Amino acid sequence: MSQRLFEPAPDAPRLTRPAAIQFFYDGMKPRDQIRVGMETETFCVDDQTLAPAEYSAIEQLLGILATTGGWHPWREGDRIIALERNGALIALEPGGQIEYASLPQTNLMDLMAELARFFEELRQSAAGLPYLFLSMGQHPTARLSDIPLVPKTRYQIMAPRLSEKGPRAHAMMRGTCAWQCAIDYHSESDWRQKFRTAFHITSIVSAIYANSAWEEGVRTGYASTRLDTWMKTDPARCGLIAEAFQDPYSFEDYFEYAAHLPMLFIIREGTWHNVVGLTFRDFLRQGYQGFYATLEDWQLHLGTAFPEARLKQYIELRCADANRFEWVASFPALFLGIFAEPSLMEAACDLTRNLPFAARMALHEAVAKEGLAARRGRVPLCELARELVAIAHDGLERRKLGEAHVLNPIATALAHSGEAPAVFSPASLERGVLAPYLLQPYAAITQY
Repeated sequence: MSQRLFEPAPDAPRLTRPAAIQFFYDGMKPRDQIRVGMETETFCVDDQTLAPAEYSAIEQLLGILATTGGWHPWREGDRIIALERNGALIALEPGGQIEYASLPQTNLMDLMAELARFFEELRQSAAGLPYLFLSMGQHPTARLSDIPLVPKTRYQIMAPRLSEKGPRAHAMMRGTCAWQCAIDYHSESDWRQKFRTAFHITSIVSAIYANSAWEEGVRTGYASTRLDTWMKTDPARCGLIAEAFQDPYSFEDYFEYAAHLPMLFIIREGTWHNVVGLTFRDFLRQGYQGFYATLEDWQLHLGTAFPEARLKQYIELRCADANRFEWVASFPALFLGIFAEPSLMEAACDLTRNLPFAARMALHEAVAKEGLAARRGRVPLCELARELVAIAHDGLERRKLGEAHVLNPIATALAHSGEAPAVFSPASLERGVLAPYLLQPYAAITQY
């Protein structure tokens, strides 16, 4: 994200605890205007070696997009770090991963069309250049030590700070790609049920999209190396939130969770300040080096919490490896269908409802290792995944917007996995095997 989104005006009012909580209430949308959005992360790679493109090459591609597509460049110093067009955003993740944040859409068909347009634009921007775009949860071949951070001050602060907390923070920043979707809520109770449901099913969803069995050219022994990496990045700000399974769980409770996290940075007069030794709660109370907390600081801080689901002014679901391009719309479809009605959310929660938190953590770790071959007790996760997709299909049918077919790719894959559940990661790194994960002419996304 650009610093311009989070730099307060010199006369910005001082944030209070009630105002920080009110921020979540202000995100509520009318019941009939619930929207869905998507963030995709993609590796730009050399078309022969699959090595990650250097920042200079990625900046060239961003420049082409700005010239040909009407994207407005955002810069840090003299370097392009993001592009914006009518509210949609192309940004760079720490290792040069290209992130696209869509506009919020009221139905999946419009979201699919937007994603198709972006991916075609991206592919066209590289026409005649020696680059391809790869969609996997972990870069499969690059040595992590050979991937430099892009020139964003934010990441220069984050890298050493997170590396103090977990052994895989450098791998998370440099080598991972994820899919994320965002869905609105119409009330605190609606948010509570959706948020709790997300944590009940997050391990199952991660298993469905597990797609990162390779790192530095060798199999890691994990179905989702990306998920394992996140669990070893910073336990305080990543993974599952134990309190989210409690009922009631409120906006105030999420404030307490986020405010308790150590701060990383704030922005003042164009300068990023490395904030060391303070939680956001401390910052609210006492300020930092003469600066006081503002709403922009709260928004920036909320983006430094990395649980499997998080709250901003919408619910962000963060549990999927980047996977086959033709599957991309199935990820928001899954949550949009499950969230369609309270009874469907309860049915989804039933799949893991009685697990104590320690067992949930063990299941999450097993999913990282085994993907769909993991078990909840004696029940294979593949079986639970089929049930979850069926619930989502039912929800999309009830919306009566012609969206249910978007789930067909993952439903078909799950149906064909058999009694020994498949992990949908490539069995080798040969070009033919990797073809579904390389960006092709993208009409296929609208042809489910």
